[in-house]
Amino acid sequence: MQSDRRKNYIRERITDWQEGKSYTVSIYEGTMPLKNTFATLSVEPDGAGAILIMGIEYTPKFGPLGALMNLVMLRRMMEKSMHSVVQGLDEKAVTLASKVA
Repeated sequence: MQSDRRKNYIRERITDWQEGKSYTVSIYEGTMPLKNTFATLSVEPDGAGAILIMGIEYTPKFGPLGALMNLVMLRRMMEKSMHSVVQGLDEKAVTLASKVA
């Protein structure tokens, strides 16, 4: 029996979908010390290509201690995580484009 309490995980649901433009997810459960978390990915035209933009809004858990954790490490962890997501999407797009070409 596999536990839902893996080392690191998130559960999310789509809360907004703008066809061909953007979508927003609410992260409603996970191992990160966050609450009220929303991430948005959007695509904007850029010449012959496009630019992917990712943003996240969150409130650290644990009140003042959480705010301090955010300053010391959490913000950098979130930026690294967002970078990894965008990099993974870029790699997938390149792979799919090479199959189409």
